[in-house]
Amino acid sequence: MRAHLSTLFVPTCLLFASCAAPTAEDDVREAEGITPGVFYVLEAKHSGKVLDVAGASTADGANVQQWSRNGSAAQQWRFDPVGDGWYVIRARVSDKALDVKDRATFEGANVQQWGYVGGAHQQWRLEDAGGGYHYLRARHSGMYLDVAWAGKNDGANVAQVKFYGSDAQKWKLGPATTVSGSAIAAGDYELRMLHSGKCLDVPGSSGADGTKLQQWTCNGSDAQRFRVSPVTDGGGGAWRIVNVASGKALDITDVSVAPGARLQQWGWGGGANQRFAIEPNGDGTHRIRARHSGLVLDVWSGSTADGAPIVQWPAHDGGNQRFRFVPAKTTGGPGGPTDPGPTTPSGWKLAWSDEFDGAGLPDASKWSYDVGGHGWGNGEAQFYTDKRLENARLEGGRLIIEARRESYGGKAYTSARLVSRGRGDWLYGRFEIRAKLPGGRGTWPAIWMLPTDWKYGGWPNSGEIDIMEHVGFDPGRIHGTVHTQAYNHTIGTQKGTSLPVADATSAFHVYAAEWSPERIEIFVDGTKYFSFANEHTGSATWPFDQRFHLILNIAVGGSWGGVKGIDDGAFPQRMEIDWARVYQR
Repeated sequence: MRAHLSTLFVPTCLLFASCAAPTAEDDVREAEGITPGVFYVLEAKHSGKVLDVAGASTADGANVQQWSRNGSAAQQWRFDPVGDGWYVIRARVSDKALDVKDRATFEGANVQQWGYVGGAHQQWRLEDAGGGYHYLRARHSGMYLDVAWAGKNDGANVAQVKFYGSDAQKWKLGPATTVSGSAIAAGDYELRMLHSGKCLDVPGSSGADGTKLQQWTCNGSDAQRFRVSPVTDGGGGAWRIVNVASGKALDITDVSVAPGARLQQWGWGGGANQRFAIEPNGDGTHRIRARHSGLVLDVWSGSTADGAPIVQWPAHDGGNQRFRFVPAKTTGGPGGPTDPGPTTPSGWKLAWSDEFDGAGLPDASKWSYDVGGHGWGNGEAQFYTDKRLENARLEGGRLIIEARRESYGGKAYTSARLVSRGRGDWLYGRFEIRAKLPGGRGTWPAIWMLPTDWKYGGWPNSGEIDIMEHVGFDPGRIHGTVHTQAYNHTIGTQKGTSLPVADATSAFHVYAAEWSPERIEIFVDGTKYFSFANEHTGSATWPFDQRFHLILNIAVGGSWGGVKGIDDGAFPQRMEIDWARVYQR
């Protein structure tokens, strides 16, 4: 837990390093260029640290302080205009307002966060301090946001004080670039509700102005497809969301600011009630906030029924306000064919899947992480991280696993190792993963399986199935292998083979395995290139009569991947996974 100061200050400038070189308050100019609906980071000039909600709290009364920049939602602030140049400054982590405690007007009063109540003690004006910096003046008191004692330490408190013009009162607004979740790109999307799994829908594909929107079981029609694009024509920015079938824009009925007002479609007129902020929640979902009212789109009463209406409502943490933006599938990238989407093989039924739609971290209901830097039995050089967007994230309808050259956890590289253990465990089936592989000497990506229950003891006795392995020093070849007590690489008896795939690092391919009680077969793009039969001689040769789970990872270096060294100049490297599917009979 981060320490912070929360006491009030003696009302004298001697407690603040703001006393130097006073400047006439009348000479301060109002700042320009703030875009409502956009999140900013506020950096103190004297310290380089940023405005932060202590402990990333969502509670009323949580202290506000300065802290080293870490990219979290606790350090990101949205400026909502209230007229005459004044703004409510809201923390992304909580949606609460920057607030002078107890509406105090004396010098040294503490600054905290609190739910917005419309008071002048929650309204601030930005005034030009020169050099790209601003002062922040509280409306009710005329005093300024100041870092106590011009402190440069993490946890230094902020308060309101008189105007002194010091660097401890100057704040630079920068873009909020990293959060636990990410902003979307312009494009066509389905908008899926987290709580119900259903889609935002125009009833009957109507083209009429005033048609009220609903949620409905996702069906892939244009009535459920929305074109999302930024609006930068002087009306405050934000996003326009237009239904593909009707060509009409999302619109809050009658420009209402009341909770419960219905979402409808209407011809684009550019009004604030047709402009929306799209705010990452940190879990791959987003809130959609109406610019004119500050309220967010909400499925009425949390209903999961088809036909439930969509309204605007004050923000809360419910899943009925969380939308997954699911993009249309795109091409496979350079050298990659257009993906028509996975199809169910004849004779099989879909048992489990992840399409990797949305943004932010991978779906926690399907994946967890193996974490650490102990070499993983192969002398690997990376540290596998936990829930870190730099190493594992959803982006553009794909899972990105990224290996990076950076110092972390005592290792010189980072990566991620996602496992379905406890969330997806199977006895027999067909396993398909469409992926584009990383390159560069020293990379060692794998799509593979380990036992969940370790029925016959530790590795290799309980088995291993390698659906795909690849090493960066031999980029045009894919390897498929199994390991058992009798057949494994430590004694030179492993069973496996390889297949030339010249464009494995530049194009997407479908890597698959079929596993039955009698054999394991491994494929690339439908071509079988390895088969391993059950010899019926016991678990030493066939431990594959127990549950296994999927693993997706990029190793760096190690006993195989690093046999010809590591090219540091090749990093970062990414494995992109379009979808993963498990079928059973």
